Amino acid sequence: MVRSGMNMGNECMSEKMENPLISVIIPVYKVEKWLEQCVESVQNQTYQNLEIILVDDGSPDRCGEICDRFARKDPRIRVIHKENGGLSDARNCGLDLAGGEYICFVDSDDYIEPAMLEVLYQEIKKTSASIAVCDYEYACDELEDCLENPMSKKRDLEEEIILTGREFIRLKQSKHSICVVAWNKLYQKEVWKNVRFPKGKIHEDEFVFHKIMYPCHRIVCVPYVGYHYRLRKNSIMSYCVQKNGIISTGGNEIHVCEAFRNQCEYFAQQNDAEMVRSCENDWSAYMRQRWIYGDQKNRKEIRKEYISIEQGLLEKNYISIMTYIRRRILFYAEASFEVLYGSLLRKCRKNFPTVYLTLKHIKHSVKSIIK
Repeated sequence: MVRSGMNMGNECMSEKMENPLISVIIPVYKVEKWLEQCVESVQNQTYQNLEIILVDDGSPDRCGEICDRFARKDPRIRVIHKENGGLSDARNCGLDLAGGEYICFVDSDDYIEPAMLEVLYQEIKKTSASIAVCDYEYACDELEDCLENPMSKKRDLEEEIILTGREFIRLKQSKHSICVVAWNKLYQKEVWKNVRFPKGKIHEDEFVFHKIMYPCHRIVCVPYVGYHYRLRKNSIMSYCVQKNGIISTGGNEIHVCEAFRNQCEYFAQQNDAEMVRSCENDWSAYMRQRWIYGDQKNRKEIRKEYISIEQGLLEKNYISIMTYIRRRILFYAEASFEVLYGSLLRKCRKNFPTVYLTLKHIKHSVKSIIK
């Protein structure tokens, strides 16, 4: 059946009335190779009532031109050209200008599934949640990048779950990486009313996620892979590689420490002692791992930070004196064996594999005894 322009216009107007406007914020910087795929994946959403905000963060390549070209062809696209201020500043710019009832962030080198926004919106509508979260998978520039990175095949969600904001943060503390990132979620705009990303920080999501999530009465998580996060060299997150089972932060431990401290202070302001205790315990475990596996130039600062956190936990009676002593022993035992393991690794891996395996077995045996 052929529909007239008038009928089609009426249907579009009806769709906009039924489906609220979603603002999709895309910060853009030095991604001309991937930008078209990203924007087209948003344009082609089954949910069409969109405001697509492209924030050209002073990109020195052709990204600005590409953004303008898209805007000329699609009236839903709005382009902002600004001086470079970093990812947080670009996201904040988009938030300040967003006119939608819902907010979604997409990084400009990533892409999303055609039904992602519709799936998340329908979940919010069905459950009356403030935020809907989907699972994600990694996309790689080159096949060997995925083959070398064991994270590329990971999944976090196996079934739909509905949580309070507090429960969602506890999920993060149990190492679910879906929680901390900004980009695999659809938010009611209201949750961003008094929150913005900190300018100039690495791990910017860690500074704000608790302020967004904690007040929420309901957050729905769906086992739907809607987002594709690109693993590529020379990106802002290129330092996030697997090292001895631990995610390396490329020497940005101080930023993470600041984020942890920010979280603990926030939960203290909410008079939630259990969340403070849980956060500080996570912080302590993180610092122990960073001291052993992290950037060598920061070892002294990391060790000082770790000891300070542990002493604070002890003084607040969040841990017992025996736990404090056991952790300190574990801290130095892990470090000592890791140094020994690292110094002999290159020599033993090829020429003395039995010695290599023996050292590894000893290390894990000592850790299990101490624990």
